[in-house]
Amino acid sequence: MKDYSKHLLDRLRKILRKYCKVACDEVRQQWGALDTIDGDATITEQELEITQDTVARALCAYGQKAWIAEFGKGSLMDDSSTNPFLDDYINSPIFNKARLSGSVKIFGSDVEVSGRKMAVVGRPRGVYYDIDGNPHTSHGNLEGIPIERWKGQPLFTPIRGKHIISNILEKSGLIDEMNEEIQTAVMDIMYELMGRFPKEIKIC
Repeated sequence: MKDYSKHLLDRLRKILRKYCKVACDEVRQQWGALDTIDGDATITEQELEITQDTVARALCAYGQKAWIAEFGKGSLMDDSSTNPFLDDYINSPIFNKARLSGSVKIFGSDVEVSGRKMAVVGRPRGVYYDIDGNPHTSHGNLEGIPIERWKGQPLFTPIRGKHIISNILEKSGLIDEMNEEIQTAVMDIMYELMGRFPKEIKIC
């Protein structure tokens, strides 16, 4: 008898692989249009091994440009309610802890750096690394001083998160299309099984 369970899982894998590839291609295209954000941006997709009868894939994005494009930068960065990785970033060695020192005065208003808004401030003297692992040197002259603007001019301009990945997955209709194709695959297998089962059953 045909292994309908395996047949269904194989079809689901094919469908999931197809839509993950579409999502990755769309993300790369939108990243490519962001010429004002520096850094690397890479997205991959891979199958997850959970249980024998489970089909799952993961989209993995990394790189400084990918991070900023998704969650923003400086005083416009997403808080932890929309950025599940924010705490990991704050607790990492690349984060400038001076941004958590309290409230600072910037753009003529108070900016809370310990909560939702974390203005970019100067680093202490020494070498530091960006998200991509590239080394930079701070002379320490502006340590703790807000530098999103300097002498009235933009310097380290804050960026609002564009949520490219989440929008493609949740708001573009891609998930709905995939779910419809999955439902069709399931129904096809069910109809085939119902049509063949009476012919293959053995009465002892």
